[in-house]
Amino acid sequence: MSLERSTIDIETWDGTISSGEFYLSSCSFAEKWKKFNSALPQWSWCRCPKLLGVPSSRVEGYLCVDGIIPPRRSTMEDNHECDDGGLKETVCLKEEEFIDSAALVQPEMHERCHYDFHVVYSLSYGVPVLYFRAYWSGMF
Repeated sequence: MSLERSTIDIETWDGTISSGEFYLSSCSFAEKWKKFNSALPQWSWCRCPKLLGVPSSRVEGYLCVDGIIPPRRSTMEDNHECDDGGLKETVCLKEEEFIDSAALVQPEMHERCHYDFHVVYSLSYGVPVLYFRAYWSGMF
């Protein structure tokens, strides 16, 4: 994938990008993600069928990554030093259990939250749009 660099005159730029610029930026982002976050699921370009009435020069597709599972938070420890003769106080903060009484099904503690992200190009507004979905393992 060859990525061309272009400069934008920020004073006259209206904030939009072309579909070609979206594709190039998506490829660049995916390459940087792979370089710096190789242990996580990778972004990929998902092709879409060409739509009637859309110019053939336009790149059809979107950027996506599915199934990101962030690491669990562990018990946090903060060390606070007191001026009383070098006495050191350790404060342990346990993760508070959050119960959402409005939820019909409470997640089990062993379940993990999964995240799917899709970035599409909006023809109407000329900007990328992020869609995401979060769900607990075992639930659809």
